[in-house]
Amino acid sequence: MAAKYLKFQNRVLLLLAAVLGVNLLGSCEKMYGCPEGCNNIVPMYGCPAYDFRVDGKVTNARGEGVEGIQVRFGGAEGRTDAEGRYVVREIAVDGDSLFFSDTDGAEHGAYKDKAVAVKPDDATVDSNYVYHLTVDTELEER
Repeated sequence: MAAKYLKFQNRVLLLLAAVLGVNLLGSCEKMYGCPEGCNNIVPMYGCPAYDFRVDGKVTNARGEGVEGIQVRFGGAEGRTDAEGRYVVREIAVDGDSLFFSDTDGAEHGAYKDKAVAVKPDDATVDSNYVYHLTVDTELEER
């Protein structure tokens, strides 16, 4: 009789936990199997996520914008436009550095790779709960 009561009690507790949204399986990554660098996480109840936007301008020693530089932050990346401006959007902050790489060879000049430490705590938050950080940097020619 006691075993039957415990089975019933466990089922009621599991149902109650499911209705209340209690996560019994662990983290979102464990639940949904998202690989490292995944930036397509679907926000679900109990899985905190926010939008993080980093933008800025990449210049050379003469102050000119540098086109074609790859900018990486966490699992997201972007490229600089003709004026050296970039925007990188990331769902969750996976890293603490921005990485700037000249991947187009000498097409727009040859520049050394650079890592810039960023502090997510320095970001501002807008009315849509998007965290925003501006990082301008200067690249050194090879």
